[in-house]
Amino acid sequence: MQISVFYNHIVTASKQTGLPLPEVLGLVRGYGIQAVELDLDEEAFEKLKSRIVHVHCKDRSLEEHPGEVPKISTNGTRLFPSLVGSGCIPVQAILDRLETIGYKNTVAIEHFDAADQLAYMKQSAQWLQATFNPLQI
Repeated sequence: MQISVFYNHIVTASKQTGLPLPEVLGLVRGYGIQAVELDLDEEAFEKLKSRIVHVHCKDRSLEEHPGEVPKISTNGTRLFPSLVGSGCIPVQAILDRLETIGYKNTVAIEHFDAADQLAYMKQSAQWLQATFNPLQI
C-alpha cells in the first residue's frame, strides 16, 4: 500500500509550524508517506515536477447525466462524472505540462459514480492514447 498526502496540506503544515517546506517534506517521509499528490497548482508543479511519478486523470462535468449521482463541491457546485478530457477540469493543459517536462510514467484513469464504468474507461483510454501517449503504446 502506498500512502500519499496532498501538497497543499504540506504547505499549510509548513505555515502553521513555521518550519521550512523541505523540513516538513522530510517529516512527512519519516511518517511513512511515500507520495505527494497535487492538483494543477503552479507553485506545487514547479517545486515537485522532477518527482512526479504517477498521475491520476479524472474529469467532471457540470451537465447532468441520467442515472449518475453528482459530487457536490465545497462551493455547492454539482459535478457529474465525465469522460477524461470532456469535462470542466483542464486535463489537456495538465497533460501538456507533463509533456513539457518529459513525463513518461503512469497516467491512471479515475471514474467515480459513472453509470457505465466500462464505457467511460474505454472512451477515456482512447482519448488519452490519442492525446497523450509518452510511451507510444
